[in-house]
Amino acid sequence: MLHQSEELAKAIAHIQKCDVLGPVTLSSRAPEYAITDDPYLYLTRAIVYQQLSGKAAGTIWGRLEESLPGKKVTPESILRKSVEELRAVGLSYGKANYVQCIADAVLGGLPIHDLKDMSDVEVRKTLLPIKGIGNWSVDMFLMFGLCRPDVWPTGDQGIKNGLVTLFGLAARPKEDEMTELAERWEPYRTVASHYIWRSLEIETPD
Repeated sequence: MLHQSEELAKAIAHIQKCDVLGPVTLSSRAPEYAITDDPYLYLTRAIVYQQLSGKAAGTIWGRLEESLPGKKVTPESILRKSVEELRAVGLSYGKANYVQCIADAVLGGLPIHDLKDMSDVEVRKTLLPIKGIGNWSVDMFLMFGLCRPDVWPTGDQGIKNGLVTLFGLAARPKEDEMTELAERWEPYRTVASHYIWRSLEIETPD
């Protein structure tokens, strides 16, 4: 797992050998990973942060915490709020419903603390039936919540934009093309994704 320094070092060394991302690894910070000890909280944050800038999402998340007893985001505290009250902190109607769906699933028996012991495929099968959780949310959870090394988020717009720049593509690649391009980075596509995101923020050296 990528939270282990030895495994992360192997992953970075592998990426450095690859053509287009090699220079990027020298121009940006190394990724950091830590397995979450609160998967419910992580998934709820993922919903709040969807399709928003980090600053905007952070503001909404802070308001949500402030609105809850003890500033604790728990399934119980979320379900005590009405959709209208959740919208008042800045959540869209859809997201207000989605965070309640996650809370309801956890209290209804979702094996939230067993996810770390499941395979990537099993995690996906467990989470996707929950309204509001799509493949992108599962990808982010696998990558940053569980530190899985070989996740490739084909639905992420930043990854698509990065590939256009790195490979000089004429248009955003479709899923099959993305998968083919990423074969060079296996089995560390999670780390490759980090550097692709970073490539959008820096100028890579010649």
